[in-house]
Amino acid sequence: PFVTISCNAIAGVGERLLFGGRKGVVETIGHLQMARGGTLYLSAIGELDLSAQDILVRLLDTRTATGQIDCGIACSGYELRTAVADGLLRKDLFERLSATAVTVPPLRARRVDLARLMQLDANEISANTGRALKLHPKLVESCLLRPWPGNVRELRAALRNAATRAIADDRDIVKADDMLDTAGLPPGATSAETAVERKGGQGDLGRGNLIAAMTRANNVLTAAARALGIHRSQLVKLLEEHAIPFEDLAQGD
Repeated sequence: PFVTISCNAIAGVGERLLFGGRKGVVETIGHLQMARGGTLYLSAIGELDLSAQDILVRLLDTRTATGQIDCGIACSGYELRTAVADGLLRKDLFERLSATAVTVPPLRARRVDLARLMQLDANEISANTGRALKLHPKLVESCLLRPWPGNVRELRAALRNAATRAIADDRDIVKADDMLDTAGLPPGATSAETAVERKGGQGDLGRGNLIAAMTRANNVLTAAARALGIHRSQLVKLLEEHAIPFEDLAQGD
């Protein structure tokens, strides 16, 4: 079995839910026992009760807790090293769980996956609603322009809202316009086709198109400047004039 638990949703009761126990005549089976022979996935482990973290440390050292437990333990969370420094996550627990670490890049760094993820979600929505939904190519193009700071969760929420809008209009094709009011796009951009409009051989150098160009260039200043038809130094000056934090955007430059 693959058992998941969100640690940020079990504050104060993490120990009982993870390890089980008896309260009066009621006996609770813990998630560790449910995951026996499989994997227990702890989301946002930095928010797990410290008392439960203490038991987990002993579990990982001895592989026993209220009876023999036999399961793998995986976890996730943002800035776990910071959580350790802030005293929210035990250092010894972090060390034991980080023996094998898998780093998943943010969605903006793996845009090749975006269209496939959108189609998977569209298939799931279709199955749940009984509608054979299709994604308009312009919708996919517009999504490629967004930085998606909320990663896959933000993408899924935006697509579900867009699909709801299309279904409300009795359409099976989800269009780019369906997502404009939900996820939105960089200011001034509506699709990959119109993000950088050419005017007299040079792009429209407004704030929206500058952000769109940087996003399409994977935050590389030289590539973005080339796409806009300007010199790199000109792009830097424009980013400064529009108060666009290009130092953060240009980490790959």
